[in-house]
Amino acid sequence: MALAFRTLCITLCGLIVAPLIVATLTLVAARWYYPDDLPAVAPAADYVIDKVHIVDVAAGRLVRDQQLLIRQGRIAAIAPAGTPHGADIARRDGQGAFVLPGLTDMHVHVYDRKELVLNLTYGVTRVRNLRGMPMHLRWRQELQQGRWLGASLVTASPALDGPDYAHALQEVITTPAQARARVERYQREGWDLIKAYGYLAPDVLAALVARAAELGLPVAKHAPHNGEGDLSPLQGLQSLEHVEDIFQGPLNYTFDDARLANFIGTLRQVDSYVTPTLATFNHLTLLSEHKQAFVAGLPTRFLNPFFTWLNYEFASKRWLQADQAQAEWNRREHDYLLHITRQLHLAGIRLLVGSDAGTFYMVAGDSTHREMRLLQTAGLPPAAVLRAATLTPAQALGIDADYGLVAAGKVADLVLTRANPLADVAALDQITAVIKGGQWLGQYELSALRASAEKTAPWWVGAGNLLDDLTQRGWRR
Repeated sequence: MALAFRTLCITLCGLIVAPLIVATLTLVAARWYYPDDLPAVAPAADYVIDKVHIVDVAAGRLVRDQQLLIRQGRIAAIAPAGTPHGADIARRDGQGAFVLPGLTDMHVHVYDRKELVLNLTYGVTRVRNLRGMPMHLRWRQELQQGRWLGASLVTASPALDGPDYAHALQEVITTPAQARARVERYQREGWDLIKAYGYLAPDVLAALVARAAELGLPVAKHAPHNGEGDLSPLQGLQSLEHVEDIFQGPLNYTFDDARLANFIGTLRQVDSYVTPTLATFNHLTLLSEHKQAFVAGLPTRFLNPFFTWLNYEFASKRWLQADQAQAEWNRREHDYLLHITRQLHLAGIRLLVGSDAGTFYMVAGDSTHREMRLLQTAGLPPAAVLRAATLTPAQALGIDADYGLVAAGKVADLVLTRANPLADVAALDQITAVIKGGQWLGQYELSALRASAEKTAPWWVGAGNLLDDLTQRGWRR
């Protein structure tokens, strides 16, 4: 009997202690993990790019046959093509390329450092991550220190929501006091903005927004859901996310243009930026219609394996198993979301390009281009789409003194395309070079970045990063 009892105790200890040891080792290893093939930031170089056409995204016009002088990572001067310079200034022949500001994707979910590398190959030089985890603060610091080359990272806090619809990757708050405490904590921790979901109680949301405003911390929130008839607490938000939530909230799943017009009138008074995120609903629609045949055509080799599995289990699988009736409904809603977006644009609502990359097999950079094409399909002129990916994000982030235009004095985050993007944003499929902080990335360099981006972090690193997030949020409670 004593031997059997000791055996039972040892077995139970093994069942409890061993997983704790494995989890702890995984967490620690994930924090220390650092890929050995991240691209390097090159020393600043001075050079001119000659024979290019500048895309003026503010005016929606071309300035032809120009030359850009790049010094210390900024555009030092713009002059007519062929302007002479001293022998100490290297010259690059732009060969008639079209130059526009680097793109910003204002709604992504980043799960791997290599996604920030991959973004550059699509001309995406800045992203706004909208569900913060501890790894994001580490990666942002590494980028700011110049330890490796990738798209600049703006990261929101862990997402805040009410108790009814929250999941494991979100934090639940139920009282105004909790809301104020979370905002204060997130400011101390160094997050760039607060991310709020759509189901916070009105008094909780009001307290969150008010305290964030007092501390100068921006807030991005899912678009209003049912029960949020009073939009005044949303005044001054950095942005509202997802036209899908407009359809499912204020329109209550109805294809009601009169109701939409009334809502847009109210929204204009709030004067907030809106991020449609058409690409993510486009993906779930195609998943429901074409199932694995659609997935097979995607560049999934660039996705982090652990978080792709997690996303499959809790999101993608639902749509891969959708029946014909659900697929037909998704297509109808999808097309109406395009209509909502067009009406927002016509009403003068300021739109932002945001793809929701990281969901539904959506690959960094590629999803940004998809979002831009969908905005054009919705009826936005190419010039408006380009503004929504360049100047308007810079204004929303408060960095338009340095970014958002091809102009003297701006930071040299630039994209060169073979075709004219003012004629069709699909010209971004023909990128000839990307410039990040003055660093020239031609075809050879972009190919190297893409090859590096295929080598994502191992499965156990993703699991460790999730465990790190869950652990730290658990200590906050």
